[in-house]
Amino acid sequence: MCRVLLGEWEAAEEALEESYQLSSQLGLSVTKYHCMMTLGGLRCRLREFDQARDLLRSSLELAISSGPVRDQAVCFEFLGIIEYESGNFDKALDFYKDA
Repeated sequence: MCRVLLGEWEAAEEALEESYQLSSQLGLSVTKYHCMMTLGGLRCRLREFDQARDLLRSSLELAISSGPVRDQAVCFEFLGIIEYESGNFDKALDFYKDA
């Protein structure tokens, strides 16, 4: 997460993908969807909205089944940002309300 906030995009992506693989191997579902959620946020910052949307939807599914409501809200918020930036204001509003 720190690398994302520092703008070290490539290093952040590598670390997140490695963490995702490890969490998958170890069966750590919460860590797995946190990696997906953060990677989705990174893709959102890079304006790679299709990839971000896919990652965040997958993360949201896992968060709904096994995570705290706060994590669900973060996914909804990022999805709202994506729709807003894409000009889909009604969809953005729906996601913001869900958050």
